[in-house]
Amino acid sequence: MKVSVTLVGILAQYAGAPEVEIHLPEGARLADLHRVVGGRPGSRFPSEVWDPAAERFTACVRTFVGEEDVEDLSRPLASGDRVTLLTMIAGGLRPGFLPPNQRLTEKFPVLHLGPVPAIPEATWQFTVEGEVEAPIHLTRSDLQTLPRTVQRSDFHCVTGWSRLGDEWEGVRVRDVLALAIPTGRDGAGFALFLAEGGYTTDLALADATATDVLLAVKFNGAPLTPEHGGPVRLLVPSKYAYKSAKWVRGVVLSRERQLGYWESRGYSTSADPWKDDRYSR
Repeated sequence: MKVSVTLVGILAQYAGAPEVEIHLPEGARLADLHRVVGGRPGSRFPSEVWDPAAERFTACVRTFVGEEDVEDLSRPLASGDRVTLLTMIAGGLRPGFLPPNQRLTEKFPVLHLGPVPAIPEATWQFTVEGEVEAPIHLTRSDLQTLPRTVQRSDFHCVTGWSRLGDEWEGVRVRDVLALAIPTGRDGAGFALFLAEGGYTTDLALADATATDVLLAVKFNGAPLTPEHGGPVRLLVPSKYAYKSAKWVRGVVLSRERQLGYWESRGYSTSADPWKDDRYSR
């Protein structure tokens, strides 16, 4: 039987691939999956996550079958099962891959204000204004000429669900802002992103220019669908997802913070999922 396995974070790095399909005999159990995945040619798992004597991943690796967190490795598997392996460490920097009070999901729930807008790519524009030396208006064609980034990022919704390790493709926001030349000392310190339907969200400029913050155009290799923010959405992996505005159309840089839609309604401006920072204090 065939089972799909997703390896998240440092497990993907050590395995040499984030996703693998393995073939197991009928009646195989999770322990058999551990043995096969950990012993794949080319894998180089360190002792912190792999016990070669027991031929299983250590206790710092969590095993999910679908959305169920499973500790009992005697659990039988079925053909077509989707298994996720993720570590309770991330390069030694985090105690776990799931932030506090979040649950893992394979679904991608659709949440937004108002109806899904119809935005022809030919008419989409992105403006950069405010505390900049050269305001700009980018068309979709302009965006396509800028360097693309492909990255695997986690996605944490403030309502309590998380997706891990999805592939996103887009243009770094820092590269777009650089074209407009933000003003220097005592100038721009904050960014207010503007989206369809009057939605806004704010970020400190330092957060907006992090290397993993994108104007995203693709999700897992396919163009973003309208319900998930296409043709272009903001992606801010280090924050709760209300910062990752769908149908983004522009940004205004300012010296003082201008609160976004949810931030002005009591949600946190920092929105750090690792601090469980959901609401203003």
